[in-house]
Amino acid sequence: MSRAAEENKKSSEKPITRNFRKKLTEEINLAKKNTRCLSIILIELYKCFLDSNRVTEKIPERTVKDFKKILHRILRANDTYEFLGSNRVGLIIVGADRDDTTIVRKLISEEVSKGIFHHNPEKPSVIKIAIGSASFPQDAVTIPDLLKAAESRLKKQTKQLYTKSVSKIDSSITYFRNISKFTPPVMPQKILMRSGILKRIKNAEKKRFTFISSGPGFGKTTILYEYTKRVKKKTVWLKLDESDRNPLVFLSDFLTGINLHYKNFGRKTRALLQGDMEIEYLINSLIQEINTFRDGRMIYILDDFQQIEQNQQTVDIIYKIIDCCPNNLHLIITSRKRIPKFLHKFVVDDEALLLTEKDLRLDLAETKKMAEILKVPITPQKIKKIWEETRGWAFAIKSMLALKIETNRTTEDIFDYISEEIYNRFSRRMKHLLLSLAFFPFFNTQILKKSLAENFDERTEQELLNLPFLEVTSGEIINYTFHPLFKNYLMMRAKNDMSDYEIKKCKEKVAEYYEKNGDYDNAIELFIEAGNYRKAIKNINIIGTDIADAGNISKLTSWLDRIPKKLTETTPKLLILWALTEERRGNFKISKELITRAEKVLKGLKKNRGLYAHLFVAKATILKHQGKLNPALRMAKLAYDSSRNQETKIFAFVIMSLCYFHKYNFKEAIKTGEQGLQIADSIMSRASQYFLNNLGTIFLHNGELNKAQTYLNRCINEAKQLNRTYQYIVALGNYTKVLIHLGDFSNAEKMNEEALGFSKKYKFANLEIQNLNSRALLSILQGRYEKALRYHSRALEIAEEYKNKYLITICNLKIASLYSILKDPDEIKRHLDSIEKLISQKTDSREFIQYLIIKARCELMQHNLRKVKKRIERISRLAKRMKILDYIIQGNLLRYQFEKEYDRTKEAHHYLKKMLDIIERTECNGLFLHQVLLTPELLIDALEFSDKKSYLISFINNFILSSEEVSEAVMNQLSPEQKEEILSLGQPTIKEYHLTAYLFGEPRVYMGNRPLSGEYWLRKKVKQLLCLLLLYKEGITKDKLQALFWPKSNRPNADRNFWNTLYYLRKTLEQGNGTRKIITRRNNRIIIEPSLKIFTDIEQFQHLVNRANYHLQNNDVDRATAEFEKALILYSSDLLEPYYENWIEQKRAYYKSLKEEAALKLAKLYLEGGKFRKAFDVYTEILESDPLSEEAVIGLLKAGQKPQLKAEAVKRYKKYAKKLKAELAVEPSPELQKAYQNLTA
Repeated sequence: MSRAAEENKKSSEKPITRNFRKKLTEEINLAKKNTRCLSIILIELYKCFLDSNRVTEKIPERTVKDFKKILHRILRANDTYEFLGSNRVGLIIVGADRDDTTIVRKLISEEVSKGIFHHNPEKPSVIKIAIGSASFPQDAVTIPDLLKAAESRLKKQTKQLYTKSVSKIDSSITYFRNISKFTPPVMPQKILMRSGILKRIKNAEKKRFTFISSGPGFGKTTILYEYTKRVKKKTVWLKLDESDRNPLVFLSDFLTGINLHYKNFGRKTRALLQGDMEIEYLINSLIQEINTFRDGRMIYILDDFQQIEQNQQTVDIIYKIIDCCPNNLHLIITSRKRIPKFLHKFVVDDEALLLTEKDLRLDLAETKKMAEILKVPITPQKIKKIWEETRGWAFAIKSMLALKIETNRTTEDIFDYISEEIYNRFSRRMKHLLLSLAFFPFFNTQILKKSLAENFDERTEQELLNLPFLEVTSGEIINYTFHPLFKNYLMMRAKNDMSDYEIKKCKEKVAEYYEKNGDYDNAIELFIEAGNYRKAIKNINIIGTDIADAGNISKLTSWLDRIPKKLTETTPKLLILWALTEERRGNFKISKELITRAEKVLKGLKKNRGLYAHLFVAKATILKHQGKLNPALRMAKLAYDSSRNQETKIFAFVIMSLCYFHKYNFKEAIKTGEQGLQIADSIMSRASQYFLNNLGTIFLHNGELNKAQTYLNRCINEAKQLNRTYQYIVALGNYTKVLIHLGDFSNAEKMNEEALGFSKKYKFANLEIQNLNSRALLSILQGRYEKALRYHSRALEIAEEYKNKYLITICNLKIASLYSILKDPDEIKRHLDSIEKLISQKTDSREFIQYLIIKARCELMQHNLRKVKKRIERISRLAKRMKILDYIIQGNLLRYQFEKEYDRTKEAHHYLKKMLDIIERTECNGLFLHQVLLTPELLIDALEFSDKKSYLISFINNFILSSEEVSEAVMNQLSPEQKEEILSLGQPTIKEYHLTAYLFGEPRVYMGNRPLSGEYWLRKKVKQLLCLLLLYKEGITKDKLQALFWPKSNRPNADRNFWNTLYYLRKTLEQGNGTRKIITRRNNRIIIEPSLKIFTDIEQFQHLVNRANYHLQNNDVDRATAEFEKALILYSSDLLEPYYENWIEQKRAYYKSLKEEAALKLAKLYLEGGKFRKAFDVYTEILESDPLSEEAVIGLLKAGQKPQLKAEAVKRYKKYAKKLKAELAVEPSPELQKAYQNLTA
């Protein structure tokens, strides 16, 4: 080609193509640098497009290949799904041939794009993926038209949001995501003007906010679009989505919206967002900045509020913004749901404007205007008819008018056209369903059936139920054979021309469909509405117990109330179910009456063994809860003998096990429980959770806390998985008690809060009382006596409200026990006198022995020693027979106190030693703390036992000195010399070192003799930074710290976070150390000042293990054993247990392996010294942390030489062999099998 021809070609090239190619090259270069850079997601790829009329210049093939690779990588990025889910983004890809089209279809699935593919067979080079409302003109079907539209859109959107601000955004992905969220919707040029509503919104600008509530298709978006065009104030349009349920994301988006107009707003809050602050601090900071916001007036639109309504924290932020917002900031909130109650109060006080569907419906005049805008030739009579049929629903009016347009399009074309142009924001599935709904009279039956079959499911039904519906006649419902769920919906929206008989029949058919598919809840509702009570009762009998277990007692009682009494009172199974439901709510009187009624009905019927067995189980349950154990046991045995149903037999086992437990026959209770659990597991019965709870409780009271934890852990997991709410709450309550016994108060408090919340929610009165009493015990052990008294008093109120004598007795005993710590004999006597008549009738109960213990404490306070001696003897006899750990410990404590009163020190120390042996063996730190709070001086006496000193050091550090309230409660009752002795024993390190850190378990750090505290210390990253520096005393570089703590942040963010965290840590440490510098930099490393004396329990642990190994090498067995014991006491929990970051795992694994190695050596020393019980306990503990430790199992078998341990050792071996086969498919080693044969020979 000649030079002149080339010049002519360049001169003829359109400027639009030249400009766009330049912009395309920039986008490619940007994408090469940052593959996550999604920018505007307006990507145009065009190659050569040749036809007879037009020739455009080729793009080099290399550029095309580069672009395809970049596009592929972008679409595979992690954030693409979230990004493409927005309703404000458009993606246009134009290819030159069908191959490009195929590539695009593979890269973007319909699920990701959430749009509709449009493929034109006449022009195969054009493929359009329309996402949300960012669609392009329907007539832009050629490449130049698309390029023109694309460049225009690119210029419009990027001028403000992209070009000016990109350099000031910290994170590119957050910024580009925000572009889509703050882009206002695109509307047609001609839209219906709603001047009346616009005027109301305009007048409401002086109020706090405007709330627009309606389903889709009522024109919310159109109205606000027109309003933003008219209003002269600055506006922000924030499209809320699921990501905004995270309060931090919402705060960031809210600030970004204001920053579009006011760049300096929110600097303080945004800085806090980068840190690790609590939500409350962030909200308070935002509110302060809003109150100082005085620059101009602004309208802020929060679109689709229903997306975030489920998250209470995000909703609280919006409420505080509304409550504190100044006059120059007006919020407009749109939602598809009703206005929340917490916002409705502003509407009542005329401080907000509320627009509902009723306000947004079009009137007849507006319907006529819409017909004129769409240029539909239609008579006024037809317009009126359409308006009446649609009742002013804008979407339906527009859809029906569109069908009247004179065009040659087929029905399917109209379907697709309306689907895109009118209802673009819905998914394809929902569009088809809604259009089927709207065009009911116009579509033929086959198309409608096909659409429903392909697109309808339960999820769609939930979305559909919130929408208005065109009224249809009964004939149309009956004639068309719809999906049953859809028929139910149509029926609910039908006109009143259906007869009652037709409505009932329709409801019954839908109910039968639900019943057939196992949806019993909906089936019962519809059967009751249709008046078919027999079938409703049949379904209630099937799922009633499951619903009660799940905690939906109110739903169950509402069904029973709506069924005529004639039917309920003649249906024994239903009466039994009702009685058990009332029993769970604490209404024992009502439950007893219902059981009596059921028994009378059964006598009048033919003998039915199954129903009688069911009745006996219910009677046994109620008798057991009333404390009548012998009758309950007889009833349970009767139920077991009379039933042929395996499930009923299992529940009889449950009652029997519980009765044996309350009768203190632990051996029989465990035997029955384990036997029942085995049967329940074999038939996959739901009763297995009952057995797990019972066994957990038995082992708890027997002091076998490890076994109790195992059973209760399994129960919690299974109950949660199977939605057995009642058993889940019971298990949580029992596990709380285990944690209290172990002294793990922080976890116990969390678990108790959860259990208490559930028991309140589902109105289980007896469980609420139990959990309130557990919470009170926690408060006592933390030294918060007033709080404990409030919890006990609330529990007593609930018990008196339900007139439950058994629970009233327990609550009064708990309150009297608390007053025995407070040393108030008058209050003790008052509460004990109130229950004396009730308690004297149950001389073989746990409550009676507790009554005796409290009475003995009161008499000790009054120095009435003669009476005390008799009571102690009686308590000792009962405690020995019952074998309940708590009472055995309390009995020994009373003996100790009694002997001290007579100055018999030797005898007193004997009982104290017995008590300490039990506590140390069972690890019942919580029980010991309770005794210390009753008698603080026993700590001083306990120090005389040299073999208990290591335990006492750990106890004083972890439970006395770690809590200010407990420390004060104990220390106030000791002499100055005794206080000094406790402090010197419990905190040798605190006085001796500048910095003392306990890193096993939850980290605790002291500066001098004061624990670190303050606002900054609450931050997680501050604690973690100090722990990391203590773990790596040689120091760590800044870059490595940033990589460990903020791996996903870019360099500026990571720098800012690092310096802020370091500043907060220095401030925290300086509070307890004056001006002395603790954290320094040396050789580019962050390090703790080497000249400081620092104590850490991990170093002490390592030191003790090393010393023990040294003594072991020198055959000094006694010293080695003592050092190993101290080391294992120091290792209270895994390293930094609350944290799960990667940088901890290596060190945690190292210290864990060191601990296991030390434990094995200690257990071996115990074996060689003939201390089989101690060796057995250590090996058991090793197996709990490492279930496949062969060395531990061999040790257990050797310890099993002691007759009392043989059965347990054999059981452990069998369990180990079974686990080995199940997980590794191998048999135990020859050495292990030989050890087992030696034991069993």
